[in-house]
Amino acid sequence: MRSMTGMAKKRLMALAAVLLLVTAAAVVSFQAIDGIPNWKRIYQFFGVTDVSREADAYDLSVHFIDVGKADGIYIRCNGKHILIDSGDVEYSGTVMNYLKRLGVEVLDLVVATHFDRDHIGGMANTLMEFEVKRFLMPELPEELVPDSAAYETMIYALGTRRVPAESPDIGDRFSLGGMEIRVLGPQRVYDDMNDNSILLKMTYGEIAFCLWETLKKTRRRICWSRDMT
Repeated sequence: MRSMTGMAKKRLMALAAVLLLVTAAAVVSFQAIDGIPNWKRIYQFFGVTDVSREADAYDLSVHFIDVGKADGIYIRCNGKHILIDSGDVEYSGTVMNYLKRLGVEVLDLVVATHFDRDHIGGMANTLMEFEVKRFLMPELPEELVPDSAAYETMIYALGTRRVPAESPDIGDRFSLGGMEIRVLGPQRVYDDMNDNSILLKMTYGEIAFCLWETLKKTRRRICWSRDMT
């Protein structure tokens, strides 16, 4: 029995060593140049195919484009195209190539939820590349409007492309592709940029979901309690 136990321990240690080596190799393989994991390579490593095209066989599909730690969310509903944020400028090519690969030429709705660079840094390039029918962004008092290059280039692109920017009011509703979109926030003007994010609830049939962005948990609960029925 002792020899069997010793053998089992040796096998367990050998297995642990192999797993450690595989994990280390995987980490090195998955690591992007800038230190952010490359999810496409992770999927390929485990044999998971790209399902972005297959998702569009459904009436409604939601795509979370890899733009690092921020957001670039593409939604297609019955042939209508929505983009929520664009990531930082370094991800412009990623977002635009992703949309083009899916055959997108016109964006029926684009939303800049708030004005942090990692959410709107690539917005100017998106506006210049695609026809945009409707554009939403939060309204801020002058003292809170940023003077960043990301914001200024976005405003310049809106003017150049003659896309009127709208600031929705809480409770506003509109429909796109048979999906109802309702504005739940911001509740009021806050000192924190993230808390001034546009909060949307989207409903399609029996499916309902909210896009919280970087809203703080306390603000989320307030918005959730107002309407998530």
